Amino acid sequence: MEEAQEEHPVVMRMQGLWPENIRGFEKHRKRDGGDTGHLDRSRSGLNQRLIGREDWAQFVHREIQRMRLANFDRDLTQLRKRRRTAEIERRLVEGAKVPWRPTRHGPLREVILTANAKWFEGVDGDPFEDGYETREEAFQRLAVAWLRKTFGDDCVHARADRDEKAYHIHAVILPRAIAKDGRMMLQPSQHPVIRNYEKGQDDVGAWFAAAGIGLKRGERRKEKVRKAIEHNTQLRKDQRRGRRLEEAEAPLPEYRQHVSPRKWREDQDCKLAARETEVRNREERVLEAECSVAECEKHADLKDREAGEVLAVAQAVADGDLTGLEQDQGPEGEQVPVPGRPALARRLFGKAINLLRTEQRAEARDEVTGAFEQIRRADDAIVRIANLLPMGLRQQVASARTSLSRAIMALGQIGGSRERDEPPRE
Repeated sequence: MEEAQEEHPVVMRMQGLWPENIRGFEKHRKRDGGDTGHLDRSRSGLNQRLIGREDWAQFVHREIQRMRLANFDRDLTQLRKRRRTAEIERRLVEGAKVPWRPTRHGPLREVILTANAKWFEGVDGDPFEDGYETREEAFQRLAVAWLRKTFGDDCVHARADRDEKAYHIHAVILPRAIAKDGRMMLQPSQHPVIRNYEKGQDDVGAWFAAAGIGLKRGERRKEKVRKAIEHNTQLRKDQRRGRRLEEAEAPLPEYRQHVSPRKWREDQDCKLAARETEVRNREERVLEAECSVAECEKHADLKDREAGEVLAVAQAVADGDLTGLEQDQGPEGEQVPVPGRPALARRLFGKAINLLRTEQRAEARDEVTGAFEQIRRADDAIVRIANLLPMGLRQQVASARTSLSRAIMALGQIGGSRERDEPPRE
């Protein structure tokens, strides 16, 4: 058949499962809370239970409890037969123990079976050459048969999910076994495909490849890694023995760690949230930059206008026009703004002009005061000379000096001097 000519890898993954994880497993199966954002709810009704009873989760818990109690009863029975009273008391205090040895993966296994998504894309629902099943149905038939062949009754549950991106099957393995001492145990390693994961990939790959539906075993990555390590180890040994070899070390295949779909989606959500945060931060920075540019342009326009006003006032000052540049003072000596006048130009030139005018007034007052003092000294000299003259001439001088004193007193008021009160000296 034409569709099966291009082969794609069949995917089989296993991961440890603890009894306390079953509740979350069931919530996801029933689509009751948890990570459901990726689901196509319109197809959830197509999900199908393939192996096991509806209450399989309760069955697993009851089976584990039955095994615990059976082992506990067996231990007490043996101790009673041997009449180990102290050990019986200690065993009663310990109570029933879990029916598995310490493990970091858990006593149960979850098996996931699917195929490369390209094998399902675009052909889902198309009949095969025999015309009686679709690709999903063919995959489901082979997967259920492989689970039953490989795990038997230990496969207590299997279901098909059709509301996610690619069709896949979840299965739960309860690996029940009888230990050498007769106890009932959960022992995953009793199944060869669990004990040796690489052989498990070989087995499922051969099973699907024999069906001729275009599926085969996935890449033998572990085998490539093992061969590369063996090759490089032998090469280093030969080099230490002094053999000059032109052959280079074989590169190790890139390590690829399997990530659960839920973990992958969480990572994608975190990356998406980080990208959205970065986009928002960039938009905020762009808006801030645009506002800064607008403020800079506004400030530059203001500076241009102020510079133009300063240049105009500077030209007016150079031409001798000081109109409006004197700074008005308020009652407390503060500057009073004058409407219609260039504020910056007045600040730049007004203070300087006011200072110059203040200095000019001070110099004028000093000059008037000095001249007045010289007149006073001259008046004193006139008085002294008049006292030496005859009476007739003295009276004439005194009469002339009276009119001169009025002018002197007026100058004294202008210069800030107080008026003389004493009469003219004879």
